Amino acid sequence: MSSTGVLFISNIFSPQQSGGTQRIVSFFNALNASVNHEVFLVTTKCYSGHPVTVRGPATTNEHVYREHDFYKLWKTRTTHNESGVTDTSVSRFRRQLRMLLYLIFCFPDEAVTFIPFALVRSLTLIRKHSISYVVSTYPSASNLIIGWIISSLFGNKHIVDLREPWLDKPDWTMRYSPNFLSDTRLRFENLIERKILRAAHKVIMNHRWMSQQYASLVRDPAVLVVIPNGFDEDLIPTALKESSYRSESDTMKLIYTGSYYLAHQPDFIFKAIARAIEKEHRLRDRIEFNIYGSIDNQTQTLIDNYSDLFAIKYHSYVRRNTVFQQICNSDLGVITFPPNAWSHNMIPGKIYEYKKLRLPLLIIGAKDSALQALAEEWGNTFYPADDTEGIADFLLMYSAAGANFNGAEQSVNIDDYSYDRLNRRFLSLLT
Repeated sequence: MSSTGVLFISNIFSPQQSGGTQRIVSFFNALNASVNHEVFLVTTKCYSGHPVTVRGPATTNEHVYREHDFYKLWKTRTTHNESGVTDTSVSRFRRQLRMLLYLIFCFPDEAVTFIPFALVRSLTLIRKHSISYVVSTYPSASNLIIGWIISSLFGNKHIVDLREPWLDKPDWTMRYSPNFLSDTRLRFENLIERKILRAAHKVIMNHRWMSQQYASLVRDPAVLVVIPNGFDEDLIPTALKESSYRSESDTMKLIYTGSYYLAHQPDFIFKAIARAIEKEHRLRDRIEFNIYGSIDNQTQTLIDNYSDLFAIKYHSYVRRNTVFQQICNSDLGVITFPPNAWSHNMIPGKIYEYKKLRLPLLIIGAKDSALQALAEEWGNTFYPADDTEGIADFLLMYSAAGANFNGAEQSVNIDDYSYDRLNRRFLSLLT
């Protein structure tokens, strides 16, 4: 039986650490493990110095092609530059110049510097191998443009994987204030989005609540397929799956895994914790909020402002197995999204890992959002981000209940979100 050639386009891959990376690596491994597929991946170079760890056949690493992305290289070197302080006016000028270039040259995002290198490599692979499917993943939009160009030139079936909703441009609404340049750029990107999605063989959505919005952007609603984020069963030690929560300590430990940056800030959860302490002074110095991920200067300022009331511990990124262990040492998992258009259609991948490890959850986000719909479907606690009193009262109730807290019963088969099952759903698209 001849194998089906599959070309992946992604600007993230191992050893980069993110929920999106986990999804791409999982799909790539599933294809490599199948005797019916020959899979190639074109991704950007990683400068972390960590070795690439990919499960699969011995030839796997030979099928991963890392190409240049000058913006990512420049950003990495700037981040690790210890020599000086960035001048605010210079930074603002660079930002405005980049916006102007985006408008003039119709650049989709910072990963535009990846496009020419990825195109050359992809065209080389197509000439050497029989490629039937091109799979590109958003973000970044540049990946989808590469896949669209290739499929248009050679007639390959283009599968678009929307790890996050492209509709309404989450990145744009977070980073740029409304003005003539950004509004014009968004209109052009909406046009590109419609062309790419209408030409796609399949469009994979992150959750089923995206269907209504994308139905009008594709040629046939039947091309829409739901494959959510999930958890990797192999990464979670068996002992942790049987762990129980609520320690005997007087300190209530909350855990958040992810990033806080720009419009995505923890101000509403910090405010609610402060309000709970104001109502019950016994909680002062008995709440510990742990953050595993990355934060920006605005988040650090918030941490400094609230640290006198309760302990806030920032741990930066740590290995995934360490995060799993810390989840099992925590009392309450926190999912927070700001109440804005950016977060309305977003569901964070970490929620599936929390759920698999049976950690009680406090879910905070925008009203009538996809996150609220998921919480209600699962029977988990959800509060709008502006309901400070409600969140504070929940924390008081939760702290008083201790080990006797009775949360919602497991109303969902969480194993349906394991990547073993999700991979089978993905493989079924390539037939």
